[in-house]
Amino acid sequence: MGVSIFSGMVTTIGSSMFLFLGKILLFEKFAVIIVSTAAMSFLTSMLFFGATMHTFGPQYNWGNLLVCKCCMAMNPLEEEKQIQDLEEKLELEERQPKNIYDMM
Repeated sequence: MGVSIFSGMVTTIGSSMFLFLGKILLFEKFAVIIVSTAAMSFLTSMLFFGATMHTFGPQYNWGNLLVCKCCMAMNPLEEEKQIQDLEEKLELEERQPKNIYDMM
């Protein structure tokens, strides 16, 4: 992910460098805005966003936005518990006699 963000910043700043060579003041100011926006976006995405996701990102049951039983795929621990319960029920059903001759 970092390589594509870095490449986007380099190409944006590289293309705006031609605006610095212009003689019109508007072009120079526009180049400053583009370069500063690209640099701040890169720093925010590489430093702040990564640290925020490491601190508040979804881990186990914490940080999940969906908290309903229909969205079990979002909660791996709950899904594993549900699978174990289903396996136990299946074992009980397999032990039950299938017909009247099995009971004799």
